[in-house]
Amino acid sequence: FNERSYSIYLSFGFDAVFTSGHYHGYYFEGNSNKKDKKEKEKEKDKDAKKDNNFKIEQLSAENAAECAALYKQACGSSRLNEIKAAIGGHFPCLVLSLPGKGVVAYTTGAYLMGHSLAKDLASFQALVAAVSAIHKPHERLPPPEFMVPHCYPSVGRWLAKSGFRLRRHIICMEYNAEEAFAPPQGGMVYCNNINY
Repeated sequence: FNERSYSIYLSFGFDAVFTSGHYHGYYFEGNSNKKDKKEKEKEKDKDAKKDNNFKIEQLSAENAAECAALYKQACGSSRLNEIKAAIGGHFPCLVLSLPGKGVVAYTTGAYLMGHSLAKDLASFQALVAAVSAIHKPHERLPPPEFMVPHCYPSVGRWLAKSGFRLRRHIICMEYNAEEAFAPPQGGMVYCNNINY
């Protein structure tokens, strides 16, 4: 995506800080060729029980601050204004919460200008499934897109076996970064947008 202008960005003082895989597609339930029907039914029942605990709602003024708090916990800075600006936009912005735990995942839109954050892989998987369910039947929405940093190989692997395809690799850059941004670790999943 930015490979042609990579050298010129370096000459202006930008630093490459991490790379991401840009995935797009629709969620489907795993690779059906490798599991028998009985095994798939067991997994489906288990997943249904696990996913029923998530409360899924639209991003709103009421939950934006909690999403921003999750981002600050994960990345150390605030994106409250950007999160609020996504409310009511063209792309679906979803928030997932769990009883007693509050917000566990959100997205400001599954497209190049939106970002997504989840406390763990299970929350990210539920977010992807919820976003896909909204995008797929809607003729004016393209397939969901996620930019997944390569430091999360299990996330890229899961997306690839769940209906998503890698479009390209993105080099994420910062200008004169004294402390370069690094995607959060410790089980969290952060999908950056094209801006940062």
